[in-house]
Amino acid sequence: MDLLLLSVPNAIFRHHILPYLELRDIAVLDSATVNKESRKYLHRRLMKRALNGSLTVELDANAVKWLKTRKICLSNMSFGSNIMEKDVFSLLDVIHTASNVSFKGCFRITDAVLEFIATRCSLLESLDLSSCRNLSEAAFLFLFARCPRLKSLVVSSCTSLTDTALMALTKHCPHLSRLRINLCRQVTDTAVIALAQHCDLISLDLSDCPKITNASIQALGASCPGLRHLDASRCDKLTNAAVIGLSQQCLQLETLRVCGCRALTDEAILALCKRCPGLSTLAFSNCPLLTDAAVTAVALHCPTLTSLDLFSCTLVTDVAIATLAENCLLLKELDVSVCFELTDVSLTALSQLTQLRSLGVYSCRNMSFSAIQSLFSNPQL
Repeated sequence: MDLLLLSVPNAIFRHHILPYLELRDIAVLDSATVNKESRKYLHRRLMKRALNGSLTVELDANAVKWLKTRKICLSNMSFGSNIMEKDVFSLLDVIHTASNVSFKGCFRITDAVLEFIATRCSLLESLDLSSCRNLSEAAFLFLFARCPRLKSLVVSSCTSLTDTALMALTKHCPHLSRLRINLCRQVTDTAVIALAQHCDLISLDLSDCPKITNASIQALGASCPGLRHLDASRCDKLTNAAVIGLSQQCLQLETLRVCGCRALTDEAILALCKRCPGLSTLAFSNCPLLTDAAVTAVALHCPTLTSLDLFSCTLVTDVAIATLAENCLLLKELDVSVCFELTDVSLTALSQLTQLRSLGVYSCRNMSFSAIQSLFSNPQL
């Protein structure tokens, strides 16, 4: 094993072997390397790849033990959902290089782990705490005050997250550009307005935050010209004023999801599409007031569109879908499920889209089975 390891060119090992190894494979390779110099050579290769962020592994208790024993430091650390606090604490000597840490779905972690990360990971730039519901507001305050380099934060379904914590985030983390606070039901306009005014946001997920109103979206439109991705789905207090306000300055917008914002009408979508021609992903599912006019505006003003969700937009007809197929030639994903007015005419028009890879037509009761079957016989779909 030692001779084999030493004989493999560094470029071959780095690009054609290491990317396909899981951590348990690397641990086996390490244990099979007897010669001290060979083992040092392996560790140097691992370290070079780990520190540039290109080695990402999910860490369980065994993986953590190996990292600790071999003093292997990773830039990216993604912990498995069953990780225990004691396993994280055992990484005291190797966690300091981590800049990207994920505890997604790690339901067992508590404030102590977050305080440990905040204290030890001075290079932290990206943190995922999705569904970590045992964390308190105090822990978030401690974290944000000690991680000024933070650029990306995911706190989806962290039910204890409040405006107070987010206000601290805006104060201490000026480089923040990506934030997901979906399903954080305590968050209000106060926090989002502060985020808009103090952070150069590129991507923001506010979906399922029921207290959010037009004021939040208008603040983003006024203060975040670099915003590219926004999800405000099921923020059911939003009206046309929110989308129109967003379009005033966010001219680089690429993705907008407003599913379930049932008060939106064609007026908002027309204003959006006229000012944001670079839109590539739009999701309007369960927006029952949208008609052909909205879809036509998308078709005529958004030539780079690749994904469109019109699920349960029941007023949309074949006319709009034909216009869409004629103008949005890059379209890859389209969902028109529960659009009762659509017929085989729409399927014929869509059959001309050579890039289309995904099409939802569930419960389109005026489409014939034979036409659907014919379209889906296309191997691309």
